[in-house]
Amino acid sequence: MIALAAASAMAFVEVQTATADDAPMEVTGAVAELSGTCPELKFQIGDQKVSTDAATRFDDGNCDEVANGKRVEVRGVERDGILYARDVELKAIAGGD
Repeated sequence: MIALAAASAMAFVEVQTATADDAPMEVTGAVAELSGTCPELKFQIGDQKVSTDAATRFDDGNCDEVANGKRVEVRGVERDGILYARDVELKAIAGGD
């Protein structure tokens, strides 16, 4: 009886791994081609498309401070060629006071 009870117990484990289309990513550079309104912004850093939403956290500033030419560091997940931002860190201009 005990053997049957132990044999009938099952465990399910789900393991998720990042794929090439759903990989963690970080990119730093100047914002270009900015569109949208906070919190849903779309812009590019170099050739990388970036998208923010209500879950995106902004460090050292806020969503309203993102502007074309502003230097940012973006961390998130890249999927289908778009970096879905989890964190956007606004960078200070070098030499600024």
